[in-house]
Amino acid sequence: MDQGLVKKIKNDDQHQQVLARIGELMSLPFSADAPENDELEVLALLAAEYEKEAFFIEAPGPIEAIRFRMDQSGLSQRDLAPLIGSKSKTSEVLSGKRPLTLGMIRSLHRHLGIPLESLIEESQVPLADALTDVDWTRFPVREMVQRGFVTFAGPLNRAAAHAEELVRPFFSNPEGAQAMFCRARPRVGSAVNQASLSVWQNQVFRLAAEESLGVSFDRTNLDDTFLAHLATLSQYQGGPRLAREHLARVGVHLVELAPLKKTFLDGAAMLRANGNPVIALTYRHARVDNFWFTLFHELGHVVLHLGESQPGGAFLDDLDVGAGEDRAEREADDFAVRHLYPAALSEWASRLKTWNDVVVFAGRHLRHPAVIAGRLRHLQGNYKLFGRIMAQQLAEHVTATRGE
Repeated sequence: MDQGLVKKIKNDDQHQQVLARIGELMSLPFSADAPENDELEVLALLAAEYEKEAFFIEAPGPIEAIRFRMDQSGLSQRDLAPLIGSKSKTSEVLSGKRPLTLGMIRSLHRHLGIPLESLIEESQVPLADALTDVDWTRFPVREMVQRGFVTFAGPLNRAAAHAEELVRPFFSNPEGAQAMFCRARPRVGSAVNQASLSVWQNQVFRLAAEESLGVSFDRTNLDDTFLAHLATLSQYQGGPRLAREHLARVGVHLVELAPLKKTFLDGAAMLRANGNPVIALTYRHARVDNFWFTLFHELGHVVLHLGESQPGGAFLDDLDVGAGEDRAEREADDFAVRHLYPAALSEWASRLKTWNDVVVFAGRHLRHPAVIAGRLRHLQGNYKLFGRIMAQQLAEHVTATRGE
């Protein structure tokens, strides 16, 4: 191995030398146990690392992204007219004479799959200032003021009249576009209010931004050992607080935010602009077992889906709505069952008749009794089982979580 080449590449000359050596090695007859194989592998990694830094290619701007998708799909300007508004508007957009409006961006993203990152350039004015075709009155302004999401000095009954000046800056954070466009995969019922979902999602992002984790997210840290320890934290008073600290160590935010009216949410999993996942829980169903199942369900989305099948997106979940044929939701449900509940529970379920039976089994498997009882209720289809006892236990669990 040429030790003079096996070091970090710092300039173009060294890069060319490494490429020349790679060419020499590639021209040798192949042998699986050849000593040159290690050298080839190391040099290829060094070259790739240098090229990633030296030859960074910027993401395409809106016009380039649109034209690329047109070429890909064989579309003409006439085909884009229904999405942009008219043939003349399409021509003006593609020639750079007309900026994209919110409606155009939303339509191009939804129907052509063009990434929002390409349609909204950093060099453009901030999103909050660029939005020109938004019906600001559809947002729950009064509730936003009441919940402290925005500040309004006047009488509450006058807040709606100032919708734009209150809501526009609310979405000016780095994740505002994602939330404003509700770029999410919702497991929600038909009665949900989409504007309220956007507000809730963005408030979660804003709360997460207040917490500096100081660590980048690496999905491989969420392995079976990490998840098994996380499940045992349910046994402690204040277990959710311990879970928050445990997740923070591997770059995952855990945020608590009650749902807005007409959102019907239990939890969510989403990605911040910096790549750190955020799990949000609402406590809509005030039960210990619901907290832990929802947490592990959303962790399933983080481990299995966020950044992969749902790049840069979000999962917003009403767990009262069945997973149905949604593969991602079924996978997240299965993930929660597999990692939260002891494997022995299936065998013992029919033998756990009394609350004392549940307490003993839970203690043996390092779980909160309510977690075990919640699973039993689901398996038996009897949601009145142990109901009064489980409700009594919530206060101490949540109070310790919030540090009260």
